[in-house]
Amino acid sequence: KLVMPDFAERFVVRYVNSITVTDLLAKHAVSKLDLLHIDAEGYDFEILKMFDFRETQPAVILFESEHLSAEDYQACLSLLKKAGYRIFFRDGHDTIALTSTEFL
Repeated sequence: KLVMPDFAERFVVRYVNSITVTDLLAKHAVSKLDLLHIDAEGYDFEILKMFDFRETQPAVILFESEHLSAEDYQACLSLLKKAGYRIFFRDGHDTIALTSTEFL
């Protein structure tokens, strides 16, 4: 277990502006997304749930799956399957989902 005795002194709260992925893509006139890479320390499934796959369907999705519970991981796989993806690769840390075999 890591211990940081001065954590409270190092911790800073910052408020930042945020934007949805849909709005970000529209703002920059992005009509095609080849790769969606998410590494959000356990929040990856929550981000995937917010993604509008009807608007934009990346060919490849790479997300960090090691911090997801077994239940959330299965729900994530179900979400991706409903969006037209299949799992291509999973190791102990990450999962890659594809919409087609064009990259195989």
